[in-house]
Amino acid sequence: PPLNVLTVDYMQGAWTPGVKYGFAAKIRIPYVPPTGSANQFTIEFGYNEILNENRLQAGVADIPLVKSLINGAVDYTTSIANRSTTMTFSVRTVTFIPNGGGLFITGPPNFRFDTYCQPKPLEGYPDFPADIT
Repeated sequence: PPLNVLTVDYMQGAWTPGVKYGFAAKIRIPYVPPTGSANQFTIEFGYNEILNENRLQAGVADIPLVKSLINGAVDYTTSIANRSTTMTFSVRTVTFIPNGGGLFITGPPNFRFDTYCQPKPLEGYPDFPADIT
């Protein structure tokens, strides 16, 4: 079975209407949120039934995005060797980054940023956070 599926089918008694049940289970959080499916858990009673009328109840629980940087992209004006180029980077932050939380970009070996490189926001993107120093 897939590793992202948890079945609780060993209980044979009835579930009481109106009661809020809770349980805990260990799970590994991925490095990035899903890109090919919804970011949610699906909970279903009667999941193993073939006929829809026997599939008693189902619901979904949305979950927060994984604390990470997502939708990252890099572009450039030229890829000719030994030429200077302008690289553009874009990234989406998922969670709040506190004051002093800088961005660290490491390029491949032999790529060099200018010594006094001061990135500027791209058109259509928000300004960087204000410098509070």
